[in-house]
Amino acid sequence: MWRFILSCMLMLVSFQTWATHIVGGEIYYDCLGSNNYRITLKVYRDCINGLAPYDNPAYIGIFNTSGVLLDSVGLPFPGSALVPPTINSPCYTPPTSVCVEEAIYQGVVNLPPIAGGYILTYQRCCRNGTILNLNNPGAVGSTYTIAIPPTNLAVCNSSARYNNFPPIYLCEGAPLVFDHSATDPDGDSLVYELCDPYDGASSALPQPIPPAGPPYVFVPFAAPYSGVYPMSSNPAMSIDPVTGILTGTPNLSGQWVVGVCCKEYRNGQLICINKRDFQFNVLPCPLLTVSSFPSQTVFCAGYTVQFLNTSFNASNYVWYFGDPTTTADSSNAFQPTWTYGDTGVFTVTLICNP
Repeated sequence: MWRFILSCMLMLVSFQTWATHIVGGEIYYDCLGSNNYRITLKVYRDCINGLAPYDNPAYIGIFNTSGVLLDSVGLPFPGSALVPPTINSPCYTPPTSVCVEEAIYQGVVNLPPIAGGYILTYQRCCRNGTILNLNNPGAVGSTYTIAIPPTNLAVCNSSARYNNFPPIYLCEGAPLVFDHSATDPDGDSLVYELCDPYDGASSALPQPIPPAGPPYVFVPFAAPYSGVYPMSSNPAMSIDPVTGILTGTPNLSGQWVVGVCCKEYRNGQLICINKRDFQFNVLPCPLLTVSSFPSQTVFCAGYTVQFLNTSFNASNYVWYFGDPTTTADSSNAFQPTWTYGDTGVFTVTLICNP
C-alpha cells in the first residue's frame, strides 16, 4: 500500500512539473557600462490549462559562440500579472476561455569582452497540447536566446525589444493589423520577418539547469505550416520588414504558434536577432459585423467617386459622403457612387446594420 501511495505521489509530482503551460516569450539585454548587462526575460504562461508554476529562479545559460557554457545565472521570480484578453476587433468582446499571464525576470551580469561575443539562453517545456500547427505540440518546448556581439562589431550594445504583445484572440475571418515593431536603445536599423521558433527542453527534463548550448533546433511544424506560413490564413500572415506591421486574415479556428524575428543591423552588419514567439487563439465570431471600405488609390473620375465595400456579416448599409453642399448626401446601396460639387477633402462614413 505504501509503495502504491508513493508511486501515485511521484506520478503527480512528475505531471505537475512538466505540464504544458508556455505560450510565448523573449529575451533581451541592456548594456549598463563597465561590461555590465541587465538581462530581461519575458515568459508568458497559460494560467488555466498550465499546471506548472513559473520557474523560481529562471536559469539563463551564458555561452560562447562555440556553445561552451561559461556561466549559469538564476533570475529570481518577480511575480506575474495577467495579460488583458485583447482581440483584433473592437466590435467583439473577448471570451474568458483563455488566460495568459506575464512574468518579467531581470538580473545584472558582468561579461568582459571575448572573441565572438556571448549567447544568452533560457529553455522551458512544454507548450499547449492543443496547438494545431505543430507535431505532438504537448512535448514541444521553448528556447529563448539572443547574442551579445563582440566589441569589433558593436561596443556596449543594447538589443532591440518588442513594443507590444499581440492580441490573445483573433476572430476567424477578420483581418489582423498589429504593430509588432520593436525599439532599439542604440538606434540601430531593424528588419522584421516571420521565422521558426526554437524548440527546447523536454517533458523528461522540462527545466534544464543549465540550459543546453547552441545550436538549437526549430519547432516541428506540421505540414503545410512553416515559419513563414505559420497558420491557416487568407491572405497569409505576413510582416512588413520595415515597419513591423503584422497582417493577415485567419480562416481556421484553433491555437497557433507564430515566430517573429527582429534583426538588428549596425553599419550594414547584422549584430543581433531577437526571436520572439507567441500563441494566437483563433475563434469564430458569428455575431461579429465589421463595416469596412478600402483605401482608394484612384479617388474619382472628375468629381465622381465609386465606393467599394469590404464589410462582412452585414445586411444593411448607410453611407454618408460628407458633402457640405447638400443634406441628401447619403445612400443605402452596397457600393454606391457619389458626385461631389467641387474639389476638396471629405469625411466619408459607412454604418453597417444601423
